[in-house]
Amino acid sequence: MRPRSIAYLIVALAIAVFVAANWGVVANSTTINFLVGTIKAPLGVLILVIAVLIVCIALLSHAFARLSWRQERRNLTQELERQRQRADQAEHSRVKELRDFLAQETGTIREQLDRVLASLSRR
Repeated sequence: MRPRSIAYLIVALAIAVFVAANWGVVANSTTINFLVGTIKAPLGVLILVIAVLIVCIALLSHAFARLSWRQERRNLTQELERQRQRADQAEHSRVKELRDFLAQETGTIREQLDRVLASLSRR
């Protein structure tokens, strides 16, 4: 497990122990004003539900970001592989051209050398 995950688990366990130890206070009903109306409900439970919703939204956001990052990484890896193949093909082409050029020049030099040797042997 990653250290961050371990830290999240420790914090979640600490909160769970705290809530369990103080459940009587957390579950105590009180009047809550929502500006448009009031209700009588346990404020602690409402706060816990809101906190859990926020954590769920954060986890979903993180999961989607991670999924997006993986897709981007996959795309970049594929693009890198395509560019590497293009570079390899270009290098093979240049090597082939160089071999052809060297073969042609070597042939020309052999012809010139044969002519020089032939003229020397006639003398």
